[in-house]
Amino acid sequence: MAGAVLLSVAAASCGMLVVAHLAKFSLPGCGFGGGCDKAASSVWGKVPGIGWPVSFIGAAYFASMAVAWAATRGTLGTIAAWAARLGAAVSLLYLGIMAGEKVFCLYCAIAHACNLAFVVLCFGGSVPRGMTPNLRGLAALAGCFVLISAVLGVVEQSTSAAAQKKANEDLANSTQQILNRSGVPGATGPAAATGPTGPAAATGPLAATGPAGATGAAGATGAAASTPPAQPKPATRPRVFTGRHRMGPEQAAIRVVMFFGYQCSDCKIIETQAQDLLKKYPQMSLSFKHFPLSSDCNPYMPQKMHPNACWAARAAEAAAMLGGQAGFERMHTWLFSRSGAFTDAELNAALPGLGFDIARFNSLMLSPDTLAPVSADVEEAMLYGLRQTPMVFINGVELKGWQAKPDALVKTVDALALTNPPVSGPENDRPPSAGDKNVADWRDLPNMAWRSREPAYAIGPKDAPAQVQLWGDLQDANTFQADRMIRDYILGRDDVRYEYRYYPVDKACNANVPQTAFPRGCRAARAAEAAGQLGGDEGYWRMMDWLAANRQSFSDETLKAAAPGLGFDPAALLAALDSSKVTEAINGDIDIGRRLVIPEIPRLYVNGRVVNGWRIPGAFVFERVLEEAVTPKPPPTPRLPNINPPTGR
Repeated sequence: MAGAVLLSVAAASCGMLVVAHLAKFSLPGCGFGGGCDKAASSVWGKVPGIGWPVSFIGAAYFASMAVAWAATRGTLGTIAAWAARLGAAVSLLYLGIMAGEKVFCLYCAIAHACNLAFVVLCFGGSVPRGMTPNLRGLAALAGCFVLISAVLGVVEQSTSAAAQKKANEDLANSTQQILNRSGVPGATGPAAATGPTGPAAATGPLAATGPAGATGAAGATGAAASTPPAQPKPATRPRVFTGRHRMGPEQAAIRVVMFFGYQCSDCKIIETQAQDLLKKYPQMSLSFKHFPLSSDCNPYMPQKMHPNACWAARAAEAAAMLGGQAGFERMHTWLFSRSGAFTDAELNAALPGLGFDIARFNSLMLSPDTLAPVSADVEEAMLYGLRQTPMVFINGVELKGWQAKPDALVKTVDALALTNPPVSGPENDRPPSAGDKNVADWRDLPNMAWRSREPAYAIGPKDAPAQVQLWGDLQDANTFQADRMIRDYILGRDDVRYEYRYYPVDKACNANVPQTAFPRGCRAARAAEAAGQLGGDEGYWRMMDWLAANRQSFSDETLKAAAPGLGFDPAALLAALDSSKVTEAINGDIDIGRRLVIPEIPRLYVNGRVVNGWRIPGAFVFERVLEEAVTPKPPPTPRLPNINPPTGR
């Protein structure tokens, strides 16, 4: 019995990793860029040569071993028992790798620990002498392993095909826009929208507004902010769209701008292709802007996904300040050759060969002078709605879907070069603002709506064409700011339905968040739900308004004192707070939020599609999305170009 339990837990742990891989979400306890992501993306995360995820093998092996153990009632037989012993050796190897690489994957550790415990418990660490082959156990083990692996293979192929199809569509459409925007004779379809030139993103794709505990760009937590944060003034995008450091002519027929980080593996691939294109097309320019995925210099990153990325960017800036463009290019090449990773000793050893004085270089790199340009690039990236690196623009148009083909940048530039585009300057390149981009991205996103319970409290008719969901924490000032914005905008309308969903950043009820940002978040959610269950829609929204006004002073005592004024019996209200029905409702929302992988709060969805950057000042992203949801725009039908030009063979 114990053996079956241990193997089942190991199989379930690997199964969680499999689901996370297929569904592209982060598991509780393994956030974005955390140990699970690092383990999966390392050389040990896939089988060399075939790229098969190790988690798939683990899930198939542990599940098959559990079936074989149950089928033989604990008498696996010699061959299957030796397979179990080999599996234990592999578990020891992977635990050693995690320790050596200082990468902790919770689900990996659980799976391997259970596997080791199974072997020690059931075999004493070795296979007893005298065991005979058990064909039933061997057949169960082998048959289940093959069957599970085959099913996983089909699912993996299906999900990969769907992602590839979407990337191909994005690549083809953005290539068409690049041709249109570049003034190619005879090209048809809409030109790339330039949109307003104003607003900066108040929140980003990796904004520290979520489960990490921060609320808003300043990262205030708990009761630090007594009132909803003031809206920042709209920032103005630069009049000339070009990188901080340019290779090639300023006036060019093909102008490539890349937001990147030196520790980003995809950036290294794209940069290598771009360097090859520079040699091929003298009429091309290539320029760079920094966006390190590290909270050391990037306030929109909740953690240090790339721990040395900020220092690598600052090293490049120091090289440019001391050696001009040539100095930047030497350091740029060196940094990419090392994937942005270096120690102080390694950098100092390389500096003389790169043409720099060690003391002078280090003094400059450590100064605020190198941080300022990196920070400026990060802020500019948010003006264009950056959500991943690399973010590549060609003649002012974002190249989407570059993941579709290993040489997507090459093929797109080749297609553009064949049209002999006119020479122009970067002042003519005007990418869409973050607001325009976020509206367009919302339009293209798949519907991610999950429903496990019917909310009892909503504003608007059930069949309204626009369905709005807000996920948040009722101790978070930004959540109430979003709630007020939505309710004010939809007041008196019958074409919008609005629901609030609970996702407290409080580990007391939400194990999916890495830490507690709002210690009373779960209790506040209970107060709202209890008010709804006792007083229906009216009671629920009265409580929501009271919680907004009393966010900092909220407690059981203040709630009890306010209850009569809100229309509730104090004792009944407090009793309802701890009822099983309230717990069930809140846990239901949290479970949906886990499957949606809520990365930040507040999180806004319209018709099942997330609205990114809805708080961009002056851009009216939510309002524009809502009006489009009510009256959908017909999809464009651009003529798709040939992005696989002849090679000349």
